[in-house]
Amino acid sequence: RAYLALVWGIPQRPTGRVDAPLGRAADRVRRAVVPEGRDDARHAVTHFAVQERFGESQQEFATASLVECRLETGRTHQIRVHMAHIGHPVIGDP
Repeated sequence: RAYLALVWGIPQRPTGRVDAPLGRAADRVRRAVVPEGRDDARHAVTHFAVQERFGESQQEFATASLVECRLETGRTHQIRVHMAHIGHPVIGDP
């Protein structure tokens, strides 16, 4: 499955792989990357490729990227959690 996501910032690499287990955050409401040994940790892998860049990182205004995400696994909120984990949260995410 492939999805497009508009994220904050410009990833350092044009392509990449995020392999980080997902589970419940400490507040028990949201999903988050969790330590691998935890009981609720679920294996999750996302491959991403930057499709387009918006803005320049040297300028005063914010930068963004359009990223294609391909999922090896299909966990709840996987894209939003993995992109935030690498420092590029989905635009509009709380």
